[in-house]
Amino acid sequence: MMFKKLKTGIEKLDKQHEEIILAVKNIKDSIKKQSPREQIIELIESLDFYASEHFLYEEILAEKCQFYRKEELKETHNDFRNHYFLIKRFYEPNKNLTPKIYALLLANVLEGWLDFHWEHIEYEFLKELKKCLRQGLDISDI
Repeated sequence: MMFKKLKTGIEKLDKQHEEIILAVKNIKDSIKKQSPREQIIELIESLDFYASEHFLYEEILAEKCQFYRKEELKETHNDFRNHYFLIKRFYEPNKNLTPKIYALLLANVLEGWLDFHWEHIEYEFLKELKKCLRQGLDISDI
């Protein structure tokens, strides 16, 4: 996955996209390396932090810009969260009997989700947001 594809020119969004992509990559790599459970949980929690911060920011922007698919955008964000919370469940104590291959598959799903999300809603949202910004929408207070 390339960062270039997600570049918006909006510094805060670009940084958030980069952090999320790196967090997903780090989770996937840690699962492949069979890193300690605590490390994987910590990575998932950092992904939750980055994603929650980013999703909230996007949802506020979508509301402010009156993006007509804002509810769908929120739903897709929740779907993403559900996937990494499932990965986390594989590493909770007393869940040790579940094959970790499922966690790796879910990490792959997260990568695919990012591509799909970008192609099916994110691109459209960012296009609309840029239009709103050209028309004078002020997002400096967000």
